Amino acid sequence: LFRNYGMDAIRVRPFNHSGPGQSPQFVLSNFARQFARIEKGLAEPVLQVGNLDVARDFLHVTDVVRAYVATALHGEAGEAYNVCSGDSWTIGSALELLQKLAKVDVQIHVDPERLRRVDIPEVRGSREKLSTATGWEPKATFETMLQDLLDYWRGQPLESSE
Repeated sequence: LFRNYGMDAIRVRPFNHSGPGQSPQFVLSNFARQFARIEKGLAEPVLQVGNLDVARDFLHVTDVVRAYVATALHGEAGEAYNVCSGDSWTIGSALELLQKLAKVDVQIHVDPERLRRVDIPEVRGSREKLSTATGWEPKATFETMLQDLLDYWRGQPLESSE
């Protein structure tokens, strides 16, 4: 758009992000929801998981929104900015942290239906260009993001037959 039409456009490349209200189709929200259901006695204490070895660069959704605003206000037209933390966490480490935050112990069951035929071992970006151009830095920790997810699902009406 910028080159072809001279539009004042900025591109953002958001990496994985999560937070309260995210669909349980996404791994972290799915885990948090499963823990909340187990805490409420609505499910057996067995967590269904896929590949725990892959690593992803996660941000709290509030940091993503702040990055979009910073980019819109201070980014340069025609440029592209990664919206990411610059760090990566394995899905297994997220599960371990959620286990510590939850009030229940669970068994882990690898569900073949949750495994992908091809899975990229690690996805991590650099936020250097975004931070330099806008002053933006992530504020929420990985643990805060997981706690917010778990608290969100604890507050939702969860059916026993799901």
